[in-house]
Amino acid sequence: EMATSAIIHQKRVLYVSLEMPNYRVAARFHTMLSAMISGKKNKTFPNMALETGNGLKIKQYRSFLKDVSRKFTQGFYVVDNDVTGMAELEALVYQFKPDVVFWDYLGIFTGGDSKNVAGWEAIGREASLAKRVAMKYNIPVVVAAQANRSGATDRDATPGLMQMARSYMIGQNADRVIGIRMHKPKEGSKPSAELD
Repeated sequence: EMATSAIIHQKRVLYVSLEMPNYRVAARFHTMLSAMISGKKNKTFPNMALETGNGLKIKQYRSFLKDVSRKFTQGFYVVDNDVTGMAELEALVYQFKPDVVFWDYLGIFTGGDSKNVAGWEAIGREASLAKRVAMKYNIPVVVAAQANRSGATDRDATPGLMQMARSYMIGQNADRVIGIRMHKPKEGSKPSAELD
């Protein structure tokens, strides 16, 4: 939702998806964007309907796409190919000139020369290099990372720096760390999240 919010606020967004193909990322963004624009959850285009076409109201969707292209002119770029190093990330930043970069997610990035070092060290090195790109281009680079087992098992606590999976160095290189905790849904309701 942070990237969708950036789009709504007329920011040029570069979204690096190392896990999901661009058509899936686009479908999810269209679902979230339609909910944010309408302000109503029941006025969204469901993710699966966008991916499969089943149950999709084509006229409404075309109207939505025209509305989006008219309202949000800064650009939203999804890169889903293998970004194997910071030089490639820097080239993407240079090419697209984003206001903000979202990198989903650090735990599966292996980086070109990082293959010969321990996983935690490689992840830490890439977090450090991401910060250097952010500082060089004076843009925020928002990097997603997962919680380790202790952070994932305690459903009542928001994960903190000690619960970041694979490398404490992620937190050492971050200017801000935002923990997201999912709340168990009550019967008949959907899960909700809380930021810390």
